[in-house]
Amino acid sequence: MTTHKLTIKDLQLNVSIRGQGSPLLLLNDLGGLIRTFDPLRDELVDYRTITLDVPGVGKSQMPRWPMRLPRHADLIAEMLKQLGIDQVDVFGVSWGGALAQEFALRYPSMVRRLILAATSAGPKRSFLGKRA
Repeated sequence: MTTHKLTIKDLQLNVSIRGQGSPLLLLNDLGGLIRTFDPLRDELVDYRTITLDVPGVGKSQMPRWPMRLPRHADLIAEMLKQLGIDQVDVFGVSWGGALAQEFALRYPSMVRRLILAATSAGPKRSFLGKRA
């Protein structure tokens, strides 16, 4: 396993890469640390797994600006470019699933496959703006 400190848009991100093979980006739940997926990574020996501490979590730098999903997705795209990865499978759990969906919407050419667990695609549009 290799851990990197990457500087992306004035933020230092803590990134871990393990294994060989097809790249698989693992996005965890809100506040989850870089090691959250370690037991799963032990089983994924045929993949090059990539995990990170998102800004403000673990050993990644606290951002100086509000971090919403689009900004997180942009950071991930830049992180993958710095790592020389053009296309990746993405697995997202809970909040990480929401981030995975945002990343896939913003950067469809970078996503080979999208795997989601325990997440939501957001509220139905018919519910938006309705009052109880």
